[in-house]
Amino acid sequence: MDAKKIIWVMPFDPSNHKPETEGQARRCGWHGTNEGIPCGEEPFASVKFRYSDFQPVYSACKRAVREISARYGFPIPPDH
Repeated sequence: MDAKKIIWVMPFDPSNHKPETEGQARRCGWHGTNEGIPCGEEPFASVKFRYSDFQPVYSACKRAVREISARYGFPIPPDH
């Protein structure tokens, strides 16, 4: 069983992200921090995960949201 669980998915808002993170810098943290692949796409959503010992919020471009949705299963928020 996968230990990661999604707590919420919201339209991207930099205020959902900690200082000095890719989310605060308006970059895709899912591909950058999580996948180690710099991403040139703008964030579309903020996604909060629950791991066993912490609850990070990743900024996610549209491509990342589709990848996360396919991997963990959740509805994709509509364009805003």
